Amino acid sequence: MSLRLKRNEYGPPAGSRGSTMPIVLFFAAIGLTAVLSYFLHQLTFAKPSLRAPASYQALLNARSGVYKALETYFSNDKEISDTLKTISTLDSMFGSDLIEIKDTTLLELSSEPQPLELFDSDSFGKCEIALIPHGIFYVMESTGEYRDFKRKVKAVLGSKIPALPDTVLILLNENPWEGQEPDGKRVQMKDTVAAGTSDLLSKLLSEYQTQLQITDTSLYDPPLVIQSNIDLAKIPDIVNGPLLIDGSYVDIKWESDRRITVMDDLQFTGEVKVTGISFIAGGEIKILDNSDLSEISLFSNSRIFIGDNARFRGDALATQNITVYGRAEVLDKSTLVCTGGGSSVSSTSDSSSFSITLAEEVRVDGTCMALASPGSIKTEKDVFITGILWARDRVCHLGKMNGLIRAARVIDCEGNARPLTGGSADTGPAEGNVLPGKLSVLENIADYKMPYYSGLPSILKWEED
Repeated sequence: MSLRLKRNEYGPPAGSRGSTMPIVLFFAAIGLTAVLSYFLHQLTFAKPSLRAPASYQALLNARSGVYKALETYFSNDKEISDTLKTISTLDSMFGSDLIEIKDTTLLELSSEPQPLELFDSDSFGKCEIALIPHGIFYVMESTGEYRDFKRKVKAVLGSKIPALPDTVLILLNENPWEGQEPDGKRVQMKDTVAAGTSDLLSKLLSEYQTQLQITDTSLYDPPLVIQSNIDLAKIPDIVNGPLLIDGSYVDIKWESDRRITVMDDLQFTGEVKVTGISFIAGGEIKILDNSDLSEISLFSNSRIFIGDNARFRGDALATQNITVYGRAEVLDKSTLVCTGGGSSVSSTSDSSSFSITLAEEVRVDGTCMALASPGSIKTEKDVFITGILWARDRVCHLGKMNGLIRAARVIDCEGNARPLTGGSADTGPAEGNVLPGKLSVLENIADYKMPYYSGLPSILKWEED
């Protein structure tokens, strides 16, 4: 009898073979999910740290664009050095660049963005520059790019105050002084300014006048009269006729960042409060009654009147003349500029001899500039001014002032001085300088802004986004 042993088979039963595979795949999926979660978690923290330097590089490119544009397009002397070793205070021309109006040409820049080369390679990014008129100032807008990022910088361009804080009077003649002295330092030098205009000022005027010509049409609309806040919605960006905003019956409040072009006269009367709007007018601009204009930019291809009890904060540019009268106030270091010349208004009044007239009981806190012909400024005896009077020709100051006067000559227009003419040259014997009004030092004179075309460039305001 033979003994047979039964073979024992080890392992799972035949029907359950392959059942471990789902378990293995399950644990593998858990492991893969854990690994992916870890990497995604790390990437979440890494993305901002990778994006922030790229965005910052774009901002640096935008900043660099502003400074390089100032150096490239605004410097008259390409060989100039900023080191202190090249500056000599003993030089007879030391400081003259703060006084004279330089002939600055900016034909390369326009309101359309222009590429500006920052680096030899675009791998570090690039930049575009635009020079945009804003009232009487220019805004240099620089857009920096790096990879997919864009950052923008806006710089409002102005000029330096052409005097030390203790200086109250700069005269561009060497004629003798007559009468009382001002309460501060008086500086006299030979006239080195041949004209009160520059290419930059001409470019600014051309920008506005071109805008008026482009929007002009053969159809002329009747006056658009706004007498309520609801009517403000009716004002288009281009008004092909006069625009009259009348708050005599209902108080009008208008706050916006719009730019309105008016082909004819622009007038504010009654209780009107306007904030943040730029106006370009082909005719006269009148701000009367209790009108209150804040953060406003005005351009008139004719004349500007600010009268009665009106209040103005902003900057205004007129091609013929500017008159402020009554008890009107120009506040918050505002700027009034008259280019002169091109006047088509025939008048025999004394005010026609002056580009800017501050009359009656006016209060002015700001800068008044009279350029080109006649290029003169007059202040009456009850006027009070804090700031700057800048005239290409003469200043007749009868009132009270804390600040700086810069002029070819100061005269007494209500005394024995010869009447003003449209030109700047004397045809008779040399006359002395006389200041009938009071003039004192203004400690914060450096806080007052001036347009760039009056001297050396500086940045008045800087914005980054």
